[in-house]
Amino acid sequence: MAKGDTLGGEASRIDVAAACVESLFYPSSNGQVFELVNQGKRPAVIDWQSVIPDFTQS
Repeated sequence: MAKGDTLGGEASRIDVAAACVESLFYPSSNGQVFELVNQGKRPAVIDWQSVIPDFTQS
């Protein structure tokens, strides 16, 4: 995940939906726009805390 128009690629609908729901649990993502691109092998379980950036640091 990244902020701004910096990533290129594709993402599955299920990962986009999951990221949208998971972002609700991270106050730093409130009011932010972020990008999601699938890269490499998808893990069975996604550790969203390590994937969703801390937008307060931007």
